[in-house]
Amino acid sequence: MKLLLNYTQIIFFAIAILGFNNANAATYTTINNGNWNDVTNVWSTDGITPCLCTPGINSAGNDITISNDLTLSSNVNINGGSNFTLLASGSITGNFDFSSWNAHLDYFGTASVKKLMQGVNANSVMHPGSIIIASGQFIVKDQTFTMNGSVINAAGMDIWAGTTLNILTASRIFLTSGNMENYGWINIGPDCCLASNGNWKNHPGGVIAGSGSCNSGGNINNQGIWDVLIKWCATGAGIGIPSPEDCSGANDICNAILLPVELVRFKVEEAYKDYV
Repeated sequence: MKLLLNYTQIIFFAIAILGFNNANAATYTTINNGNWNDVTNVWSTDGITPCLCTPGINSAGNDITISNDLTLSSNVNINGGSNFTLLASGSITGNFDFSSWNAHLDYFGTASVKKLMQGVNANSVMHPGSIIIASGQFIVKDQTFTMNGSVINAAGMDIWAGTTLNILTASRIFLTSGNMENYGWINIGPDCCLASNGNWKNHPGGVIAGSGSCNSGGNINNQGIWDVLIKWCATGAGIGIPSPEDCSGANDICNAILLPVELVRFKVEEAYKDYV
């Protein structure tokens, strides 16, 4: 009887916990500029009045829409089936990590953060005009990431096995420092560029497909599958690539894509202000 009671208690507490989590799932929208953790007048659950709450720094199962300028004062993780939308009128800025798993994320505005990790079972879309600036590492793990915007990263980018990165619509990824490491599948559109000031490595099992451009300020080392239509250029060596180097073609594509320079300067200065 005692053992049965223990099992009953366990089931009761499990139901209570699940019910509590579901009860706390909500729709959050910003109504003012401010700090993500501000519980006074930044967030609303009806789109009009302050809710005196936040979606939390570990936000599960919520619908979150940002249309204002928010600063981060801590790491934030979006998970548990959440839907996250950063509108063109909004931004998130701060020298903290922004990560996600088991969530859907739509970027229309600008995110300037430290380490950015798009994690397991997430689905992320960068829409035209969106910008992601990461002063730390950029990791895409076990998900589909569709990019129709600009990425500027200062500490290298890792694409994990099981990940698909689609670079479309005259988009550009520029790694100002650090290396590009690919273990997954990268589709580079014909008018798109993936450039790094560091080394570029396509690991065994990795796939580089499409007809866009890959540029490196170091070496490009291919140990996986590399589409012969990809135009590439390396300051150092090109190893294991099935097509000849084409710096003219690669640079034509990369140089045709204009990065938002004024906005990038502003955001990078803000992201690095703690180090200056």
